[in-house]
Amino acid sequence: MKKLVLFLALMATTTTLLNAQETNRGIWKYGPMIGMGVVSNPNDDFQLYGSAGLFAQYAFTDIINLDLETKYEYRFGISSDAWHYLDIPAIVFFRIGNGYIGAGAQYSQCLSSTNGFVDVPGQSTSYLSGLLEFSYISHTSMNGNWVTYSERGFRSIIRIGYAVTPLSYSKLNGYGDVSSYKGNPFFIEAVLRFDISKYFNKQKSNRRRR
Repeated sequence: MKKLVLFLALMATTTTLLNAQETNRGIWKYGPMIGMGVVSNPNDDFQLYGSAGLFAQYAFTDIINLDLETKYEYRFGISSDAWHYLDIPAIVFFRIGNGYIGAGAQYSQCLSSTNGFVDVPGQSTSYLSGLLEFSYISHTSMNGNWVTYSERGFRSIIRIGYAVTPLSYSKLNGYGDVSSYKGNPFFIEAVLRFDISKYFNKQKSNRRRR
């Protein structure tokens, strides 16, 4: 199953048109973001999820950038309970040609109630993941000149992650016995971000000109 997921992630990365923004050293970018994806779960093969939150991005150089995010995530599956999470990713990404590749970590704090769980020492529904992300600067030809779409402010991203600490919990099954679940979640996520800082930067530039 993991091989199939990796294959689908590769296909999505190579066939999806991804817009990324040009970066300049010392520039902050920030704004809202939304996402959707699929994550493995010890109790269910996969769960779908949607997420929404905020991001802040800082350019250390024209090539190296840091991205910090905080987002709410809602997971649901066919035969499993719904899960609520607060995700906090931190990603360093590098510009390579017209694209970006990033690596970082994401802490997922479980917000769901654990009242239905059996208290077993060592179990945890919160965990840490390592992740990779890919994005691309799209271009269009206009009178023979290449023009970027960076002024639109949208950036689309494909992320792949794997938990480095396990997700584990125990529940009573239909027979009254304790069933324990433990695993390292794997996820694929598509993220769309919108940079609103450009509007404030334009206002500052206009004020300076005046």
